[in-house]
Amino acid sequence: MNRHQTFRFSRARLVLNLRSMNTATEIRSASRPASVSLKAAMAATGFAMTLWLTLHMLGNLLVFAGQETMNAYSEKLRDTGLLWPMRLALVAILGVHVTCAVLTTRQGLAARTQRYRIALRHHASSWGARTMRIGGGLLFAYLVYHVAQLYGVGHASYVPGDVYHNLESVLVQPLHAALYVVATAFVTLHLAHGLGSGLITLGVIPGRRQRRGRRVLTAWVWIVTLGFAVEALAPVLGI
Repeated sequence: MNRHQTFRFSRARLVLNLRSMNTATEIRSASRPASVSLKAAMAATGFAMTLWLTLHMLGNLLVFAGQETMNAYSEKLRDTGLLWPMRLALVAILGVHVTCAVLTTRQGLAARTQRYRIALRHHASSWGARTMRIGGGLLFAYLVYHVAQLYGVGHASYVPGDVYHNLESVLVQPLHAALYVVATAFVTLHLAHGLGSGLITLGVIPGRRQRRGRRVLTAWVWIVTLGFAVEALAPVLGI
């Protein structure tokens, strides 16, 4: 191949590469608004579920106040008539969150048609960032299992209306307590990264306050997580 042919060949390759880059840029630009909207929806629903988790953790800590107090609290919640509307709202929020997570994952896979030529370094992202998808999936699976069990499915000594007994009789078993603690660990990883990234996406945390905002959110997540962990370990430790 002479110099003239080599030049023409190189120019043709350059034109093809530029066209491919333009096409990829157009695809990314077209999908960006949808992607931002999905991430915003995930952030809003994630924040709502974190608020609910905080209230749920505080309610569960009544296990230390004894059977009578916890069951009385549960009975008052039922008497308000708000329990089922809250449950339906939570199911809807969770459905939106999971759907948005699946769609953003599919968009990411579609946009990246080839593997990265250089492997990403692990220190470039946190454990929470790297386990968002698998951690979210495991948390969803555990949530289904946990709720089903506390409502009598597979619960050998289930007593309708006795929330204290139903919870304690599950957590007194080491295997179930261990699963509960592992689930709280995934909650920490998932929320520590998801809350900060989500609120930054929504513009709630401005750029100059991102570091401080992440610290506050991380502290909040740890408080919630430790609250659930203490509740899970108390029956096993005989507290």
